Amino acid sequence: MQMSPQMKKVIYIALGIGALLLVVTVLMLGLQTRDKTATIEIQSIVPNDATVTIDGNKVDSNSKNGVTPGKHTVVAKRNGFDDKTQEVEAKQGETATVRLLMNPNSQVGYDWLRNHPDLAPQFEGAIGDEFNQDSQNATAENPLIAYLPEIHPKWRVDYGKSVKNPNDPKAMAIIITYGNDVAKQQALDWIKSQGFNPDNYEIIFQTPPQPGG
Repeated sequence: MQMSPQMKKVIYIALGIGALLLVVTVLMLGLQTRDKTATIEIQSIVPNDATVTIDGNKVDSNSKNGVTPGKHTVVAKRNGFDDKTQEVEAKQGETATVRLLMNPNSQVGYDWLRNHPDLAPQFEGAIGDEFNQDSQNATAENPLIAYLPEIHPKWRVDYGKSVKNPNDPKAMAIIITYGNDVAKQQALDWIKSQGFNPDNYEIIFQTPPQPGG
């Protein structure tokens, strides 16, 4: 049975559209592959079975992932542990490694740690490394804390986590504990004597707890 000219025309148009779509798909895949010239490596330490996403896209909890160069957001979640969010800068042609260490926040998390004793040394070591790094970063951002604590009979100056920026590990608050207004001023004067301006710091003032209070 011979096809009519109109039918042939329809088939040719359909084939042409199909070929065009194929070319566009190949080009798009090529562009995506070309753009993903950086790599983010996920290393889930504790727990090692967290649900991990990069910019909202789910990835394996221990994996290497091609991404476009630039900033990306890695989020890890698991029942029994605090969520972990980390911003990472992925550079062209390089691999950015994200080591995920999540803190247990319930009995479920503590049970997980107890049931994985082989990971306990890694957990403790990573906690220590993270603490040391946070301390170094905090000291670099807030050089005054290298002089603390400073303790006197009527006042003392310490440092602690920022109240204004609690999620920033580098953000620290200066804590002044004083017995009276004179002692409070003496603590501020001591900070100035070390070459620092108290106005540049987040300062928390508190009085010592009263006996029986």
